[in-house]
Amino acid sequence: MKNIYLYLVLAIVISACQKKTEVKVDQATLTEQVNTFMEKNRKIWETNDTSALRGIYAEDLVILGTDPSELWNKNQYLDEWKKMIQGGFEFKHSEIKRDIRVSKDGNSAMVSEQYFIPMLSEKFQVRAIFHVEKNSDNWQINYLSWSVIPRNADIEKINAAL
Repeated sequence: MKNIYLYLVLAIVISACQKKTEVKVDQATLTEQVNTFMEKNRKIWETNDTSALRGIYAEDLVILGTDPSELWNKNQYLDEWKKMIQGGFEFKHSEIKRDIRVSKDGNSAMVSEQYFIPMLSEKFQVRAIFHVEKNSDNWQINYLSWSVIPRNADIEKINAAL
């Protein structure tokens, strides 16, 4: 009976000490996939295709707008986007500066973009920070935070104006 316990303990110790296999991820390929997805996202915004937006947003989407009161889920944001379109908003922008950081396991990425939206402001850039996740073979946005970002040198002027 003692031998059985000894063999059981030995089996547990040996199995616990086994080297875990690491998943090799081709970061360059995944970064390009995410970049292609983000270009698709940009084109959808530019064409105001709200039905296509529905497909690239995850069901558990969280979006933070530029105003502190703007915290939306997927349906709320799509409703807001429709209102903005009806109000004449156009997603025309300057060249995008984009940075993509793919996770080590290759299943998600953080993406930051900066650009000017002239209809919003020609003086302050917008920064959008996305979290995208791989869903089967597709990418989806599950988090987006928009910010209007003044230059540090302009903060004193803004404070004085307010």
